[in-house]
Amino acid sequence: MGSLLTQKKQQMTWLMENLADRNYYFIDSRTSVNSQALNAARQHGLRSETRDIFVDHDLAEHKMKQQLVLAIGVAKRRGSAVVIAHPFPETMKTLEAWLPKAKQEGVKFVYMSELLTIRQARREQLNKQKRLSQWQTDLQLKANSIQKN
Repeated sequence: MGSLLTQKKQQMTWLMENLADRNYYFIDSRTSVNSQALNAARQHGLRSETRDIFVDHDLAEHKMKQQLVLAIGVAKRRGSAVVIAHPFPETMKTLEAWLPKAKQEGVKFVYMSELLTIRQARREQLNKQKRLSQWQTDLQLKANSIQKN
């Protein structure tokens, strides 16, 4: 099972080294809270992400639709969502019915490689904003200290 394998640090290290050598990327389905995959991938400079929503952990149509509604909510709040599913007949039927509705709601579907680029740029922007905010706070503290003296 993939979920068992992702918990094994040594195996994940080996896998990510080999994927990085081939310029691949890795998406962790996060079926285990003890997954070592994302950390191992990032330690090896491998472009990687983790899923936000798992559509078909329950194959009941109404449960999958709930997950898809959650996916749109996540995408609207965060700017994107990584949604994964199995190619089960029930899942495919639900997705086929849902996709046109999602597009009407403004959902844009992109290749995972494109989303990795988008998310990396967003992380870099957030890090810049965080550093700028910290710099401004430090500057204000120094100014206050000078005024007191």
